[in-house]
Amino acid sequence: MEERTCCEGTVHSVIFQNPENGYTVLRLLTLEGEVITVVGCIPCVAPGEHLTACGLWETHPQHGEQLRATELERSLPEDEEEIFSYLSSGICKGIGPATARRIVERFGIETLDILEREPERLSPIKGVTAKRAQEIAEGFRQHMGLRRLMAFLAQYQLPPVLAMHLRRLYGGGALELVRENPYLLVDELYGVDF
Repeated sequence: MEERTCCEGTVHSVIFQNPENGYTVLRLLTLEGEVITVVGCIPCVAPGEHLTACGLWETHPQHGEQLRATELERSLPEDEEEIFSYLSSGICKGIGPATARRIVERFGIETLDILEREPERLSPIKGVTAKRAQEIAEGFRQHMGLRRLMAFLAQYQLPPVLAMHLRRLYGGGALELVRENPYLLVDELYGVDF
């Protein structure tokens, strides 16, 4: 039997990501300074994000050694450079590298909170109108809603791909619906047993 391994670090780059099922290939800069390849269902991940991936090592015939993640623990970027990498990756529609740099320079480590809770504060930034600030905030809130749904399901060892199905079916209210009625997951469509 192969031994499970856990690797912790910062997402360095995302090589491939399937938006339909969340299958992702990424490069992780470990705490030891090594860059490794991690594969698995890791929806909406972006550079700068902190990740602990647990799984089994495997050797892909073309791409070499990689960690097939079966369990994940994720957290948002914390320092300014990580936040810049995260935002400039395209994770948030309407923010490219130049806008990301201006936003992070203005708000520093509070940037992600500002995007979600006080988007009107983005308006004075060059190139960001009040309307664009609201569009950016709405996209970021949707992204954070999916992350929260995945985190909630992960507490019960439910896979991230389930969060993607729920989000597609119930939209932004998926987390509240599941909290109010967890038995909706027993539907044949999801295959969750209690």
